[in-house]
This record gives sequence, C-alpha cells and structure tokens, in this order.
Amino acid sequence: EMKKNRQDANCCGGSLSTVSDSLSLAVGTKRIKEALETRANLLVTACPQCYLNLRRSAIEANANIDVVDLTVLVAEAIGL
Repeated sequence: EMKKNRQDANCCGGSLSTVSDSLSLAVGTKRIKEALETRANLLVTACPQCYLNLRRSAIEANANIDVVDLTVLVAEAIGL
C-alpha cells in the first residue's frame, strides 16, 4: 500500500488534462513514483480517468510498473 492512501491519497492528475496536459502528466508521474516506492509491479485502479493518465505517466517515465483497470483484472482472474 502506498504511504498516502484512502482519504489522504494524491490525485492521479487525470482531470487536469483538460486544463494542462503537462501538469496532468507531472502529477501522474509523481503518483507512479509513489507506487514504485512500494516495490509494486502492478498498479490497479477502478477509475477510467486514473487508468488513462497513470498508464500514460508510467510510459512517459519509463517506469517498470503495469497499470491495470480493476474490471480487467477481475475478468482475467475468472477466465473471461
């Protein structure tokens, strides 16, 4: 679990993309770095906007972490 979670969790930056793409990417990259500090290799989200921005941020940062939508993870786990 990341240090900042639940009500203290940082934003993924996805909603900022409508105002500033570079700020959105910077915020997302910060969240990716927080995830990497946990030594996780998988970051799961249920929010479509978080999925898109965190995935893009991970790619831009060349981070060794996969970003997965919770629905896709569950579907794969039950063999769909």
